[in-house]
Amino acid sequence: MLSEERIVALMQDCATELHRGKIFETALDVRPETILLGADSPLDSIGFVTFVAEVENRINDETGKDLSISLMEVEGLDENNPHMTAGKLAAYIARELAAA
Repeated sequence: MLSEERIVALMQDCATELHRGKIFETALDVRPETILLGADSPLDSIGFVTFVAEVENRINDETGKDLSISLMEVEGLDENNPHMTAGKLAAYIARELAAA
């Protein structure tokens, strides 16, 4: 099982690769408090979806599991006012991996 800290580190690796590949125009420093979705997010909608898909692939490669990230299951995510930090996403992923 991956810790939330390791998952955040994997998120940073994904963000770095997406920046190198010119998918992200600017570098993204991923920490638990980094806003990934919402008013203060540096990601546009395409960047966010690409990032989440890359994180999902990276998690699956590292764990050998077939995790499918369902954003509507992230604790505390309000679809009417979406706001998600890297920490919230990491906690969700850790819970899903533990349950798998």
